[in-house]
Amino acid sequence: MIGFEGLRLVLLGYVYFKTGIQNWRALLVAMIKAWWSYGVVTAVFLYWRIFLFESARNATDVSRLADDYLGNLRQMSIRLVLETVKDFFDTSIFAWFVMPHNMIAGAQYSDLGKAVLIAVCVLIIFILYSVVFGKWWGDKNQNHSVDNISKDFLWLGALAIFFAVFPVVVSGREVDLTDAYKSYGLHPIVGVIIFVTGIVLMFKPRAQKVILLALLFVSVTAQELNADRWERFWKYQRETWWQLTWRAPNIKDETLIMAYFPSGYQLQQDYEIWGPINLIYRPGFSETPTIKAEVLTSQTAYYVMRSEVRFNRMRDIPMNRDYGNFLLINRPSANACAHIIDGTLPVYSENSSLIVQQVGAYSRIDQIAPSEKSPAPPVSIFGPEPARGWCYSYQKASLARQLGNWTEIGRLYDQVVEQRLRPGDQSEWFPFFEGLVNLGRITDAKKMVRQEFVGRTQLRNPLCLSLAKDPGYPSEYGYDYQAIREIMCD
Repeated sequence: MIGFEGLRLVLLGYVYFKTGIQNWRALLVAMIKAWWSYGVVTAVFLYWRIFLFESARNATDVSRLADDYLGNLRQMSIRLVLETVKDFFDTSIFAWFVMPHNMIAGAQYSDLGKAVLIAVCVLIIFILYSVVFGKWWGDKNQNHSVDNISKDFLWLGALAIFFAVFPVVVSGREVDLTDAYKSYGLHPIVGVIIFVTGIVLMFKPRAQKVILLALLFVSVTAQELNADRWERFWKYQRETWWQLTWRAPNIKDETLIMAYFPSGYQLQQDYEIWGPINLIYRPGFSETPTIKAEVLTSQTAYYVMRSEVRFNRMRDIPMNRDYGNFLLINRPSANACAHIIDGTLPVYSENSSLIVQQVGAYSRIDQIAPSEKSPAPPVSIFGPEPARGWCYSYQKASLARQLGNWTEIGRLYDQVVEQRLRPGDQSEWFPFFEGLVNLGRITDAKKMVRQEFVGRTQLRNPLCLSLAKDPGYPSEYGYDYQAIREIMCD
């Protein structure tokens, strides 16, 4: 945001220049007189930020950044120039095409239709506004030079964009139009509006109207689709945390939870997981989250496989993560329920990503304490409880499976059949299949395999790979491994 100080200087210089101060030395003196108090505040802040402030984040550590420049000055200088130019065009030109394309390409038809309808309504309102007020006001700017205004807007906007993106690039970041999570393209918007207005004014009046209407249409459509996307993302999160309470009455302290969401909706930060989970299970005050979390990446997957214990700080919050206490939650698709993976016998969806299948065997279901009463997520944050449909029955069946309560699973199976409930993901039939076999309902189990599993190679192959080895449950668990393997795989 410090780039706004550059914008302030640009606007001050422009105003003084237009009021008649056209000598560069006199113009500079006038600008300094008007700006010096802001400059003092900026200098004090920079001194504190660079020399006094101790960052708890490596990504914002000025010393580390300085070492990067001093250690590889040539490469960093080249990057500084090229990324500044790239980010300039990303924010001013390409954002009008790349982001709308990404939003439209990934939109559901219903959302796209609604967004287009809203954009058309906005265009109609704008046209009516322009016609009515155009008649009232008349063309007051008829004697002004459009060419001069266009040139002024172009260089004013260009300077404003430059001052906005340059500090971002200096700090080792960049504008990324493919990542809707990052916001480094937000604060250049003031300069973008001025710059694009300058471009539009270069065209003839009729073309100006067409271009302006096109930009309005693209903008409203993209913003509406973006809002729909984030609304859906929060819906997925709320559903997942509610389903977790159905499945897990309690979670042990120091559990390390990773949650992997559908493609395009992956979580970016660990606090997106431990924040809501601790609000539900450990709502009291704490210096550090009682239940830990981490984002599943290739690096953290490596920590899981080695059962490492690592200490660091997240936003100045101390984090001691024991990857040996790993518990995996997978939401393989938008239609699937939340799958809490049991590493002893992991069951993967046909839509599960490879990284989920790599670490699934390490997920410890015993980190869930199944004998307590489930907490209710705060309605003020997570909204009312979702309808108790298929996912509720699936989570309760999975909980009963952990307890070896096959009778409860048989009751739940009869209930979903009676209510004609169907899963959004076929792998969710498996705990019911296990329950039927362990209850001796072999005919029902074989029927389920014929109807739900036969022909689904991507589902059965990983499942039978997991079943190739006896999970070794204790005898009192009542698990008929041999029959389950034969019916499902042979």
